[in-house]
Amino acid sequence: MFHRKIYFLSLFTIFTFFNSNWNATEIHDYLQKGEEYYRARDYKNSVIQFRSALTMNPSSKKALLGYAKSSSIIGEKKDALDSYLRILSLDSKNRDALIGISFYYISQEKFDEALKNVNLVLENDPYDPDALVVLSQIYLKIGKKEFALKKLEEAKRKTAQNKDFLFMLANAYTETGKFHSSEDLLSNLIKENPDYPEAYFGMAELKTRLASLENYENRTMLIEEAYLNSKNALSIDKFYPDARRLFARVCIYLHKYDEAKDTLESLLEDFRNDYNIRYLYVYTLEKIGKPEKIPNEFKKILTTNELDDIARFYSEEYSIQHLKEGSELRSVLGEYRMERDRFDKRNFIFIDPNYNLMRAKYLIPQKNSVRSEILNYYLSKGLSKEFLNALIKIRNDDQNNFKIQNRLESAIKKQKESLSYLEGFIDLHPGGLRLNFEKSSPEIFLFDIFPEEFLDYKPNAAILINNSLKFYLTQKPIIKVITGKEEKAIREKLVSKSIPFPYTGGVYFFRELTGVLDEVRKNSNPIRYVGHGSYSLNKETLSVKYRVYDIETGKNITEFKLTASGRGYLGDITTRLAQKIISVLPVSGKTIKVKSNSVIVNFGGHDGITKNQKIVFERNGIVLGEGSVEKLDGLISEIVPSFKNWQNVLSIGDTVYPKK
Repeated sequence: MFHRKIYFLSLFTIFTFFNSNWNATEIHDYLQKGEEYYRARDYKNSVIQFRSALTMNPSSKKALLGYAKSSSIIGEKKDALDSYLRILSLDSKNRDALIGISFYYISQEKFDEALKNVNLVLENDPYDPDALVVLSQIYLKIGKKEFALKKLEEAKRKTAQNKDFLFMLANAYTETGKFHSSEDLLSNLIKENPDYPEAYFGMAELKTRLASLENYENRTMLIEEAYLNSKNALSIDKFYPDARRLFARVCIYLHKYDEAKDTLESLLEDFRNDYNIRYLYVYTLEKIGKPEKIPNEFKKILTTNELDDIARFYSEEYSIQHLKEGSELRSVLGEYRMERDRFDKRNFIFIDPNYNLMRAKYLIPQKNSVRSEILNYYLSKGLSKEFLNALIKIRNDDQNNFKIQNRLESAIKKQKESLSYLEGFIDLHPGGLRLNFEKSSPEIFLFDIFPEEFLDYKPNAAILINNSLKFYLTQKPIIKVITGKEEKAIREKLVSKSIPFPYTGGVYFFRELTGVLDEVRKNSNPIRYVGHGSYSLNKETLSVKYRVYDIETGKNITEFKLTASGRGYLGDITTRLAQKIISVLPVSGKTIKVKSNSVIVNFGGHDGITKNQKIVFERNGIVLGEGSVEKLDGLISEIVPSFKNWQNVLSIGDTVYPKK
């Protein structure tokens, strides 16, 4: 019995020994293949090998580190973090894990966490070159650029430098504006390490930075150099994420949209939840005419980040222009706006919460809930013309709707009692109410809002922000925004005479080009005011510096800065921008009828005029006299002049404006 036990025990020991050695051999093979794939920059396959090693030994620090580094490069940040944390649970001072997790925290903008971890490495070796690379990157990100450069230059004199250290030093030179030092260092890196992709990428970044400072001719040349350098980087490492991101944007600048599309598709395979990359992808698809994918890509962007208000407005503009009202995307976008409209009104979120309602009106105009809210909006604002015309349209679409018919009859009766109707300045037709006179609301031309960041991830944001502002202001009777065919003709003339901006396609303000605005009108009734400014966008925070320029005086009549954050930031900043613009444009009008006891002028309650308000009459810059408002409705006012012999002085076409 004893010998039998010894026999079985020996067999078990032998089996365990060989099984253990076999496992160790297999793990070694996985690790070796993983490292080979990593060196070959085939990170997807290196992840597979390191993962296989971990299934056999979950505590292998070598496998955990390889898996973390590979996962990080292909965008699997959560897997990378988990692996680094696992290593540190086994070895709290593991240098490579501390450096790796610091890079992870930098990518998440958790700079305090990154600093805490990298300092643990520097406590052991104050001149560890890899840790100093991390440290300088933290300081560059938080704006302490000169300090980052100082630390690197100090370390350069005291420690051996590797390629990554020198690359980061070149990057610090670029960030601090020492461009010649950066170019010399990068050129030397390329010469000594022709298979080092980071050096080519650093050169591409440098050329891009220089391009942002140069005039158009030099800018295009520098962008072409950035294109070649980033392409060289990708020829060595086709998975290099930062090089692919830059290359895609450079291709868009150069209108190489097919190359941009291919690069962005490869990025989306690795970073499928990166809404910035997907935004660029949608933009590129639109440029090359691939509409079949665009609606679904918009849905993916807004699913990943529903707070991206620029992307939402972009998807709405695209839907209104290209998709039928009943399409899924338009319906979803319209319902979202209605939901936000209800929420904003309950919580008094914006100066004017009706921004969302008006967006819904264009997205899903036939929806009963939208029509009902639009009618309530027109009624509450006293917009009798718009209210009546909306009722007529609904009645024409549903002639059996007796409730609407009754409201329409009541509205027509009320309209016939208005000053505009009684004085013969509006007519009621089967198609709606029409004005028999021209309004003299102050006019403004809006230039696109210039991006402060060069080659940002939303190339058309400058145009979209401006379009949002134009959209909102056109809903306001108090102001006239140059839109439609006239705006298109003006923009085309400006493009032909201005510096081109190939990346954004925007039309921006240059003082010397303001004379172009009146060429379309052949200098009759010149445009006096223009709006222009710049913006910065950081995630869901939009800041706009804005000016209203008076062409006649050659001066800005107002300058201000606004910032909005979080959900609905574009609508928020649009409504506040509009209020600022409206508040500085002077209200003025014309006499349109001279009666025996009064005159009729073409501004009213919608223009901010009130009963008994003092009004000044003027002709060719000469003040003729004053009067006061006797009656008014939303469109016109009846003024009783208070100066002698006014019946023989005033005539149709005289200028009128409120007395200050």
